[in-house]
Amino acid sequence: MSSTPESPEQPEPYAEPRSGGRMIWHLLSLLTGLVLTPIAIALMTYGGARWLRAAQNMTGERDLPGLAALLAGAFLLVLVASLGARSAVGPLLAGVVWGVFPALVYVAGPLDATGWVLDVPGLPAEIENGTVTWLAVGCFLAVGATLLGAGFSGALRRS
Repeated sequence: MSSTPESPEQPEPYAEPRSGGRMIWHLLSLLTGLVLTPIAIALMTYGGARWLRAAQNMTGERDLPGLAALLAGAFLLVLVASLGARSAVGPLLAGVVWGVFPALVYVAGPLDATGWVLDVPGLPAEIENGTVTWLAVGCFLAVGATLLGAGFSGALRRS
């Protein structure tokens, strides 16, 4: 009978962190989702409105500030969605608050929703125009559904 030395217990490779670590990830995900999502949407509506205006002018010139805003907004949305791998809280809440809810408000009263956007003081015209366009063509619903999907997939991964 041969005896083998007992090896120290190895942690599971995908073990959940201690409860304190999970709380930090939940808080980080929540804050990131609620703060970065509207910034990302504003950047993307701004950049999109600038690119649309450049396309309508048919000059063939590229609007680099518009492109930079689009890319920065897309990066922030990827960041929010990717945090769903650690905590579903941020993408789920951001998807509802900044995606699905504005879409439902627009469906319930398009003129009221448009008026509210146009009444925000200090908002650049590009963000106003881009936001109203996004509401009308369903981009808010698309962002909301995508973030909800990221949150749900992260939650299902852990269950």
